[in-house]
Amino acid sequence: IYAVRPGQTPRGKTGRLEPFAKVGAVVVTSLVVADGKLYAGTLPDGKIFEVSLGGDRGQARELCKLDAAHIWALVFDARSRLLYAGTGPKGKLFAVELSGKNKVVYDSGEKQILSLAPAKNGQLFVGTADKGVVLRFDPKTKRALALADFDADEIRAMAVYGDILYVAANKFDRG
Repeated sequence: IYAVRPGQTPRGKTGRLEPFAKVGAVVVTSLVVADGKLYAGTLPDGKIFEVSLGGDRGQARELCKLDAAHIWALVFDARSRLLYAGTGPKGKLFAVELSGKNKVVYDSGEKQILSLAPAKNGQLFVGTADKGVVLRFDPKTKRALALADFDADEIRAMAVYGDILYVAANKFDRG
């Protein structure tokens, strides 16, 4: 994991790149800040690491290993104080306490949950693959409602601004 600091470098570039933390995983796929710490989701081991942003900056420890091979997306819900992790290859959504305790809260029936975004009232938008569906998940009822079924293979990223959800949907030519 790297940190990029704004500012002029000696060679005239803007932004100074610094190694920040090593988590010992093959790939870091997602990052989120919660409670003054950085959390990193990885693959192919399905681990979440907690990285200090305080006095011992950059020190990483394994928070938990999920029953999944891939962690594609992380989002933090400040109300419930839970991390949510979108995973694969079985398309499950995990709720993770900051202590590391975790459980599956939703099975999408898809191969992957690739993206997550916060919705109103503590709900989550969930983007899937291989069918490219956007769902709205309610943590209270543990149910999800399909909002959009794209002619796409994956929902790679989502962002909320005001009352609009922006979606990056990809369709691959498999011919």
